[in-house]
Order: sequence, then C-alpha cells, then structure tokens
Amino acid sequence: MTWKLKRGTFRPKLQQLAESNSAQEVEQVTQKALELIASDDIIDAIKVLSDLKGVGPATASLLGSVMSVNVPFFSDEAFAHVCPGVKIAYTLKAYQQFLDAILVWGQERGLSPVDAEQEAWVLGMREKYGEKTPTKKTLGKVEKKESEEKSGKNGSGKNGSEKKSEKKDNVKEEVKDEVKDEVKDERPAKRRRK
Repeated sequence: MTWKLKRGTFRPKLQQLAESNSAQEVEQVTQKALELIASDDIIDAIKVLSDLKGVGPATASLLGSVMSVNVPFFSDEAFAHVCPGVKIAYTLKAYQQFLDAILVWGQERGLSPVDAEQEAWVLGMREKYGEKTPTKKTLGKVEKKESEEKSGKNGSGKNGSEKKSEKKDNVKEEVKDEVKDEVKDERPAKRRRK
C-alpha cells in the first residue's frame, strides 16, 4: 500500500483502512483470489480482493499483478495511454474496459498483460509530462524530411530506402531500450507466483 500511495494519488485514510484488515481475513481473501487467477477469472479475483477494507479495483489489481503476469495493474497512466480520451473511474467496469484494451495492446506487441501495463505506464507518463514518444506517423515524417534533404547527396553507396530503413530501425531500438530502462527504474521488483 505504501508503494502505491507514493506512486499514485496520496489518500491518507487508505493506509489506515488497509491496516485494519485482520491477517486471517487477508490470507483467506488472497487464497481465494489466487484460485480465481489460476482459473483465468481475473475480474472475479479483483472483485474478491476489493472486499478488503481500503482496497478498490486499482489496489486489487496491483495485488493481482504480483500474483500473476496475467493481471495488469490499473494505473492511471497506462489507462490514459490505452484508453485515450476516456475519463478514468475506479470501478470494476472501468477495470474491465482497461483489461480488454491492455490485452489487445499487449498482444499486438507480444507482451504479457503486466509487461504491457508497464510499457503503457511509461508511455503514459511521457504523455502526461510532455515528453513526446515517437510514433509510426511521426517517425515517417522525420524520415521523409531527412530523405528529401539528402536526396542526390548520397555518396555512401546506400540508396534512400536503405538509409531510411536503417534509421527507422535505429530509432525503434533506441525507443525500445529507453522504455525498458524506464520500466526497470520505475517499477519495484516483484515476486511471481506460479
């Protein structure tokens, strides 16, 4: 809970509420959630975890993300990135919408749901704080401009499309490395249960 409060919006009563749950209650709820996650019933697992005091869908999803790579954390930034223009609501219905979107987004990139959330979180943070992330559209514009500027001045033996392809690959690799570094720096180490 402390990590979540430091990373997200600070709510002073939340820590107190979470600490008021008995160890036995936490154990029972966690065991039930693990069983549901094992049977790929993510939404019911989030619902069960949300029964704990001080735990809503966002915190429940954080707990679930530690239990399985199939449960993405319901972070504001990742939600904003994969559901652009949609106002976030901290409800089970909104988590379902986020889960559906992040699953598709992650599958397109070959990522697990947790890894997809982490990358979407990094990109969402960049968007939130004004750092622009190259997209296919903006990369294409940059490449076109550079190609036009260098046309006819190419003495390297490579044609324009080879240079363009090489530059695009380099930029993609740089962005990929940058995202991986930021994900590692921003997320705490997690233990995974199998």
